[in-house]
Amino acid sequence: MPDDRIHPDILPHLQAVLTALATYLPPEVKSGEWMRPLDVNKRFGDPPYVLVRVFPSAAQFNGALDQTQADIVVRFQVLSVGMTESQALRVGDLARAVMRRSKVIVPSRYVQDLRLMVAAGGIARDDDLPTPFFYSTDLFELATTPA
Repeated sequence: MPDDRIHPDILPHLQAVLTALATYLPPEVKSGEWMRPLDVNKRFGDPPYVLVRVFPSAAQFNGALDQTQADIVVRFQVLSVGMTESQALRVGDLARAVMRRSKVIVPSRYVQDLRLMVAAGGIARDDDLPTPFFYSTDLFELATTPA
């Protein structure tokens, strides 16, 4: 089996989304990779912020038979968090604007498509942590091919 096949990595896609949000969101809106503390009594930083995680589904690879992984589609959840409902809505609007303007650049890849797959269906409140907050979650799909 030839060893010259293209095997794109998913991590640079996540890093590209994180970089775009960190670069183009207003300075008062922090951004980063989604995580939940092991100790639920541990306090999160105060919102507003945007958290990103790779959606828990398999990435899709596509391409010619000799390069079966030349194209890639990765889905991301973008969680917009605020102290109030209106702040969470504002942060979500800002995050969607960054994504919509195609500010996502994946090294050595051409971004074919970046689309909003599922818009937040509203605002929810998380009272499980010491700092209760409001949030909404959007699902984006990023499709790339070798540059």
